[in-house]
Amino acid sequence: MAETLHKCATCNKEVGEGHICGVTTYCQQCKEEVGSGHICDLTYFCKDCKKEVGDGHICGVTTFCSTCEEEVGPGHICDITYFCYDCEKEVGDEHICGVTHFCPICKAEVGAGHECGKTYFCFDCEKEVPKDHQHEPSEK
Repeated sequence: MAETLHKCATCNKEVGEGHICGVTTYCQQCKEEVGSGHICDLTYFCKDCKKEVGDGHICGVTTFCSTCEEEVGPGHICDITYFCYDCEKEVGDEHICGVTHFCPICKAEVGAGHECGKTYFCFDCEKEVPKDHQHEPSEK
């Protein structure tokens, strides 16, 4: 069922329900009020955040990245990090929930006590280790 349009007394445009002058416009394709940067069938207008958002949006936590075309968290780096919904933060490809976090300087997943240039996360030991950390060669 199509939304009933009316003329906005402030901007004098045909608008739909929930119109916010200067923030939303009426999308003829979606048949609803949308925000700046709207992408049909991909984003929707969050009335609480007053902006276009994607699936999985968390108010006050995520925003829509138009490059990646998905919801992302603070510190997002395109093609390097993604939003972990369990941890509610941006993480790297090797992320282990509750164990690692993303270091924006090293651009890698690291552990508790990480010191840039001095330590790294050993995925075999599952902990942050000194830069010169080595494992004993395995016997065959």
